[in-house]
Amino acid sequence: MSKENIFKLTAHAGEFVFQNKSAFKERLVILFPLFLVMALINHVATFYHEDRIVYLTGLPFLYIISCFSLAWHRVSLRGVDEPVRNPFVWEKGDGKFHAMFIGIMLLVLGFSSASEQATLYLEKSPNQVLVVIGSMASLIVLCAVLYYSVRLMFFLPAKSVGVTLSYEDIKRASKGSMLRFVFSTLLTSVTFILVMSIYLLIVTVVLQASGASGVQTSLSSAFIAFFLSIPLYLSAFFYWAVNVTILSRLYNWGMQNNA
Repeated sequence: MSKENIFKLTAHAGEFVFQNKSAFKERLVILFPLFLVMALINHVATFYHEDRIVYLTGLPFLYIISCFSLAWHRVSLRGVDEPVRNPFVWEKGDGKFHAMFIGIMLLVLGFSSASEQATLYLEKSPNQVLVVIGSMASLIVLCAVLYYSVRLMFFLPAKSVGVTLSYEDIKRASKGSMLRFVFSTLLTSVTFILVMSIYLLIVTVVLQASGASGVQTSLSSAFIAFFLSIPLYLSAFFYWAVNVTILSRLYNWGMQNNA
């Protein structure tokens, strides 16, 4: 496998997902309905300002995404003939994958939130030197966390197919691929955000035409917004599958070329 630039890597990953739509749909048969149930709960809880419920839906969301990531890593590495498995019946090693995936996500989200809160707190200080030093320290810590989180992500493809690797193995596998992964996922993110923005503009027009304002004024408008968001949720899974494919291809390349 030759080393691809980020544009070819992203294009080939997107092409792989698009060409295997049947496998993509099969992996969503159980997960997507559950995701929609959690999204509906989230919509209603947001309408009633039940922040606690909104936060509690975070872990089920992460677990659903972890299950999909596990399944799609296997498709990316083993091929579309990989049998469809019940995501809630764990096989040997699945628990380690989920623990690592959710742990990495919580690590990134936790430090990002902590960094933001620290910056907001420091901005209230009259000592500008303290503000600058504190902000720089917070940024350095966040960058370090993101760096090691990206490296740890290379464990995920291995764990999805039951391969046990040491941290030194992952360092070799990710050598020369970490920045390619970051910039490739940034490219897919920009594309997804563009598509999302266009779709949300259409949704806003439809909501206004139906008599609902931009600010939800009734529970019915929350349900309307939820149903109009379903195509967006589906495209988000497609976006995620492309990123999982990118990570799997980079892991595969690293294992073959960084021995």
